[in-house]
Amino acid sequence: MARRAAKHGARRAAPEVDQHDPELDSYLAALAPDPGATGSLSETLQVRLPGIQAGELRRVAEEQGVSASALAARWLVERLGREEPPTGPIRTVRP
Repeated sequence: MARRAAKHGARRAAPEVDQHDPELDSYLAALAPDPGATGSLSETLQVRLPGIQAGELRRVAEEQGVSASALAARWLVERLGREEPPTGPIRTVRP
């Protein structure tokens, strides 16, 4: 039996996509504002990792239920928080 052509102007429902895209999650997480940031502005940085470490980062992030970029950002912020500049700790000024 032949299929009938859709009427002019009739729209078909878009097929549902049930695939998880970790790259998209990572991209969106990098664009999202960081609620834990002390400043009002955030900046997106690109970090290149050797393949083995990138895979390990993805594995740990998946275990924690977060994107690899969100986990890397959290680790960097935690590590930078332990660093003290040569002039002493940075004070946070609140209005």
